[in-house]
Amino acid sequence: MIRINENNVFSIAIFLFGLLIFSATLDLRDDIALIPKIMSFCLVLFSGWQMIYDLFPTIREKININSKRQEKKEEFSLSDSAAAQEEDEIETKELVKKRYFFIGWMILFITLVYFTSMIWGILISMILYLKWISKETWKMTILYSASVALFIYLVFVVGFEIYYFM
Repeated sequence: MIRINENNVFSIAIFLFGLLIFSATLDLRDDIALIPKIMSFCLVLFSGWQMIYDLFPTIREKININSKRQEKKEEFSLSDSAAAQEEDEIETKELVKKRYFFIGWMILFITLVYFTSMIWGILISMILYLKWISKETWKMTILYSASVALFIYLVFVVGFEIYYFM
């Protein structure tokens, strides 16, 4: 059974990012792109493992060596603990709603960065996240969002003169 949540979406995004970097560096000479090739290969390898580990919880249970020992101990425990464990696995509607809001926010962030710029995308998406998902006050929302956008502008645009963020 495949389980989708914010961890899985993040794992998939990191895996795809690693594949993008790896495929972009394949055509480059080894003396130019050896480090990015090695790093992206490791990123694809480990994030792929994490993605599979997150998407398929049955694999996680089969791989866990200690799970067999824990199962033997659980056989002797009361049936109340098994019922409590089943209740923990059942997701409430509120948790599912928060999860979909977060996934939607990630998609909106990527869309804003694509159509506007990195700084405007970060500013708008942080305001939306902090105000409506995290339920922060307007003062903290504006302060955090403006601080992060200003920091990124000063470090990358002014400091490193990378105008990609504009």
